[in-house]
Amino acid sequence: MTEFRLHLDDVVAVGGDVLRFIGRTKDHLRIPQWQDMRTEKVRQIRDDELAKLLEADDGARMLSPEDAKVALETGAPPVGIGIIHLEDIASPWERRRVERLARYCEAWREAGRPPLSDTNLLPIIDAVGGELGELVKLSPRSIRRFARAWDKGGLAALVSEAKNRGRKTTLSAEALGVVEDRIWDTYLTQRAPSVKMTLEAVHRIINDKNERRVNGDPQIPLPSKKQLQARIDKIDAFTKLCLREGEAAALKKYGPRYAGVVTARPNQRWELDATVLDVFAVHPQTGEVIGRPTLVVAIDCHTRMIMGWYIGFAYESFVTAMVALRAGILSNGALKQRFPGLVHEHPAFGMPEAVAVDNHLAYSGEGFKRACTAAGIKVLYTPVLKAWWRPIVERFFGTATRRVFQRMPGSVASNVLKRNKETPPETVAVATLAQIEEAFARFAVDEYAYEVHRGLKTAPAHAWKREVGIHGVIPPKDKQTLDAALAIIEERTLQHYGIEWETMVFNSPAVAAARIAPGAPAKHRISVNPRDLSSVMLFVPSEGRWVRVPLVKPVPAEGTILTFDAWCLSRELLKDDAQRFLDENDKDGAFRRVHAHVLQMFAEPPSGASIKARRRGARWAAWDKRPRAADPDTYDEAASAAPPSDDLFAGMGAAAPGAGSPGSGGDADDGASPAEGGGAYPDGDVPPPPGPDPAPRRGRSGGSRGRKRPATPAEQEADRAEPVTNGPLAPEAPAAVFFREDGSFDLDEAAKALGMDSEDY
Repeated sequence: MTEFRLHLDDVVAVGGDVLRFIGRTKDHLRIPQWQDMRTEKVRQIRDDELAKLLEADDGARMLSPEDAKVALETGAPPVGIGIIHLEDIASPWERRRVERLARYCEAWREAGRPPLSDTNLLPIIDAVGGELGELVKLSPRSIRRFARAWDKGGLAALVSEAKNRGRKTTLSAEALGVVEDRIWDTYLTQRAPSVKMTLEAVHRIINDKNERRVNGDPQIPLPSKKQLQARIDKIDAFTKLCLREGEAAALKKYGPRYAGVVTARPNQRWELDATVLDVFAVHPQTGEVIGRPTLVVAIDCHTRMIMGWYIGFAYESFVTAMVALRAGILSNGALKQRFPGLVHEHPAFGMPEAVAVDNHLAYSGEGFKRACTAAGIKVLYTPVLKAWWRPIVERFFGTATRRVFQRMPGSVASNVLKRNKETPPETVAVATLAQIEEAFARFAVDEYAYEVHRGLKTAPAHAWKREVGIHGVIPPKDKQTLDAALAIIEERTLQHYGIEWETMVFNSPAVAAARIAPGAPAKHRISVNPRDLSSVMLFVPSEGRWVRVPLVKPVPAEGTILTFDAWCLSRELLKDDAQRFLDENDKDGAFRRVHAHVLQMFAEPPSGASIKARRRGARWAAWDKRPRAADPDTYDEAASAAPPSDDLFAGMGAAAPGAGSPGSGGDADDGASPAEGGGAYPDGDVPPPPGPDPAPRRGRSGGSRGRKRPATPAEQEADRAEPVTNGPLAPEAPAAVFFREDGSFDLDEAAKALGMDSEDY
C-alpha cells in the first residue's frame, strides 16, 4: 500500500470519534498512530485501512482544523472535507497517476455529471487524452470505475492498492536486520558462499541472541531458506555478480555491448595473433613426440577470410609475424600444389590498410613497426588483457581448435587440471607437423571459407567475391620491394661477446670495431636471412655499409646450413630430451648432434617401437582424408568383399612427411624440403604432389584379433599384380621381393626391408 504523507495534527473523523495524527511507529512497519481528541487514547490505523474508510460512505472523513474544533465544542457529527492533497502522496509515480486520473474525473464533473455511459464518456476521454498527450487512451469502463470512486472518496479513492496485494513478510524487525546484515557482509563477498552457508550464519547469530534473552522475552524466529532467498532476489544481478566475482566478471556478463569492429571494404583491417596449438606433433619417422606447434593467423575483418598463416615450432616472434603477413599479401594460388587434397582455390590476398595486434614483444618491437611502415601498413595496438578488442581472430582460434586440433589424436587441454584421468596425450599422438598443417589448410580453405558465417549471414568466400567486385583489392608491391619492406631487420645492442638473436650468438672483429667506434649508437641494425643462419648482416653507421658477422654459437653440423625452422626444431628436441644428445667427452657438441639428427630424421629407418604409433597415424590419416562427396553409384564387388581393416590402411601412402614445413599458406617459394634443413623461407621449388594412394594390402588375418584364414585365389592374384607397401615409411621394393613363386607372402623379406625382426613385424 502506498504510504500517505500525513502531517502532525492532521485530523480525521472515524464514526463519531475525532482523531489527531501524532506520528508513526518506529519499527519497519511504520503504522500511523492516532490520538482521540476527546479521550486522549492512542489507536493505530494502517494506511490501507484508512484508505478503505475514506472510500466508504459512512467511513472516515478528513477534517479541517475549523471543522474539528466545531465538532469537539458542539458534539455534532463532523463534516469532512473529503479530499487528500496531491502533495500528501509520498510516491512521485503514484502522485502523477492520481493527478492524471483526477483530470478525467474533473472533466466529467465539469460536463454536468452525465450518466456514465460509453457515449457520454468517449468525448471526455478524447478531449482529456489529447490534452495530456497520451498515446494509449483509457477505456470508458476504467473511467466509469474511477469516476464513481472519486465521487465518493475524493483523491484518496484513486490511490492504488497494488502494493498491498500478495503475501507479506513474516520476519520480525530483529530477524530482518540480521538477514540483511549477513547478506551484505557474508553472501555478497569475494568468498562467494552459498545461500545455505549464509543461512547457517544467520541462524548462529539469532540463536546466540535468543540464548542471551531472559525468561519471558519473546524468542526471535529463525528465517527459512526460502525467506533468505527472497531477500537476495531483491538485489539486482549486476550488483550480486560484481560483489561476489568482481567488476570485470559483472561487466563481461551484464555490461553494454557495442557494434564492435566496423569495416567498409576488404583488407581495410586485419587481425594478427598467435596461439600454441592444443595438439602434440610427432617425429615423422620414429613417432616420438616433438612438441606443440605455434599457429599465427592473419584474418580479414570485413569478409572473415583467412589471409595467411604460419604453423611451426618457432615461438611467437617478429619472424613468424612476417611469414603470416607475407603469405596474406601474396597470392595463395600455389596452395593446391603444396596440398593436392584441397578442393577450392584460396582467392584472398592483397595489401592491408591496417593490422590490429596485441602488445606482445613480437609486434611492439621496432622491427615490426619498421616493416609495417615500409609496407604502408598502419599498426593498431589493442589494450592489454582485453582480447575482445580483437574478437574475430580470437573466435577463429576457438573454432579451429574445436573442429580441427581437438579431434586429432594427441589433443591436450590448455588447462592441465582438465585432463582428469584421461590418457596422457603424449602417448597417443600420431600427427606430424605436415599432417597438422594440411588438416588446417583443408579446414581454412575448403570448410571455413565456404560455410555460412553467423555474423555475415553468408560464406566468407562468397562475401570476398562480392566485396572485391565492388571495392577491388589494393595490389601488393612487386616482390623485390615487398622483400625489402618485410625483411627481418632488427636492432640489437652489441655486447662484448657479439650479437645475440634468438639465443644464438654472432661475433667477428667487425662487431668490436663497431661497438667502440666514435659516435656509435646504443643499438645497431642487423639483417637476418632465415634460410641461412650461418651469418647475419650488421650495418655500421660510421662506414655506411653492411658487414657479415658469422655464427659462433651454437655450431651446426659440419657441412650443413642452419635454417630458422631447423633451429627451432633442434631447440625443441634439446629442451625435451637433452640427455639423448649430451656426451661427456664432447659437451659442446650437443647441438651439432641434434642438428644432424634433424637433418637425418627422415632418412632413418623406423624402429620397432614406433610400429603401433605409425598404424594409429595411418588410421587417423585415412579417417581425416575421408571423401566429403557422395559415394559413387557403381558397385565394386571386390571392394565390398574386403574386410573393414583394409579401409583403415588405404590412405597410408598419401602422407607427405615434412617437419620443416612453414605452414604460412603462401606462394610456391615458401617451402624447402626437410633434407635441406626445412624452413619458413625456402629457396627451392614446391615439392611434387604425392602420387595416388596405393591399393590396400591384405593382411595375414581378417582383424587384429581374428583367426587366420587362407587368401582366396582372386585375392592372391590381386596381391601379385599390385605392389605391396607399408604406408609412407616403407621403402620402395618390387612385389617379387615379398612374394614367393607359389604366391605365398615372404614374411622374412618384408621384415628385412623394414629393418625389423620377423617377430616384431
